[in-house]
Amino acid sequence: MIEESERIFPIDERQLSNNERKVAIAKEAIKLIKPQDTILLDGGSTTVQTARLLGDFPVTVITNDIKIANELIYKEKVQLMVLGGSRIGTSSSLFGVQASDLLKRIRVNRLFFGATGVSLEHGLTVLNSFHVEWKRQIIGCADHVTLLADSTKLV
Repeated sequence: MIEESERIFPIDERQLSNNERKVAIAKEAIKLIKPQDTILLDGGSTTVQTARLLGDFPVTVITNDIKIANELIYKEKVQLMVLGGSRIGTSSSLFGVQASDLLKRIRVNRLFFGATGVSLEHGLTVLNSFHVEWKRQIIGCADHVTLLADSTKLV
């Protein structure tokens, strides 16, 4: 179950903290990707680290995050597809009808995504209810779903 988080952290603080852990998680995530896979990278600091490690083999990446797209734009072996939409607040992720409509028509081999928190009692938490629907939709278009979260996300 994905729920709205009660604890809100400044996004800049979240993105800059625990960088070594995020890189280690990203290195493990890369091992799950096979050449020619189509993957979806949801916005987030750990998925940005994952994007930085791509480029050694051919892969198609679909994302709604501008930072991830920026990491991948010049990597020749990465076919990049950016889902359109509008930015909410200071996030680098784009959301909107265009992205949601496209997700209804695609399948990906693997989704890599993050969450604000992970609770054994409540499941995944995110910052607001809008993100709840987004996460549900991206989970629904993936054959395999991988949560990228470090131990600080456990609540």
